[in-house]
Amino acid sequence: MSKKHYVEISSRGGKKRKKMIFFTYFLIILMIFFESLHIIFSLLHLSSQTLPISTFYCVYTTSDDVENDTKLYSSRGAGAYVFEENKIALALFFTQAEASKVKNSLDLEIKCEIVSLCTPALSPLDLSDSDNAFVSRVNTLIPKTLATLCALSIELDSHAITEANLRVTIEQILLNLNSTLDFFLTLHPDYFSSPLAPSVKLAHSELTTTISWLNYLTIANSYTDNLTLFTSVVRNTTLNLIFAIASL
Repeated sequence: MSKKHYVEISSRGGKKRKKMIFFTYFLIILMIFFESLHIIFSLLHLSSQTLPISTFYCVYTTSDDVENDTKLYSSRGAGAYVFEENKIALALFFTQAEASKVKNSLDLEIKCEIVSLCTPALSPLDLSDSDNAFVSRVNTLIPKTLATLCALSIELDSHAITEANLRVTIEQILLNLNSTLDFFLTLHPDYFSSPLAPSVKLAHSELTTTISWLNYLTIANSYTDNLTLFTSVVRNTTLNLIFAIASL
């Protein structure tokens, strides 16, 4: 083999090796790029992870005479909760179908609308097992309590439940809520001065707000002689509660 021919073969071999090295580096860089994208998307997914949010549906109407209309609606068993100056919330429902049915019925007398209200988004990330258990429990108890209050107000309308039985039901719910609060206080006896994760603070606020409004309902004046007025009190309490929670 001539020296010239040998040099040509060596040159071609060197070019192939360079191409192979370049291609290998290219694959490595491409793999690193896609792996980085995977990590970024995973982090974004984790950062947005929250426990399920519950949605409730409020039937409301607008008024040019809020003071007199709230009295009128209360006398008919509505919650009569005033928000945004001229809007009067009449009742809260657990499903949109229930809210739509009532809205369509009331539209024959007064023009109504429906607004949805949601419980806060609570994140279980970066929490201890105990705090995660607390947040998850609150996230279950609060919507369940609101749904129960919605159902009870409907039962009061149809006289399927008495005021006394409703108060017993509320007291049973309060036992569960206070048990959860005791669990929180055991975890954080100095919670006013100790730093807490935002979702833990939010869950605590939801819980104490709910307990406060239910306590009010158990000591509210008796309306046994006029169950319609007591129904209004229950609905007004429920509406106060959902608007307070939705604004947390």
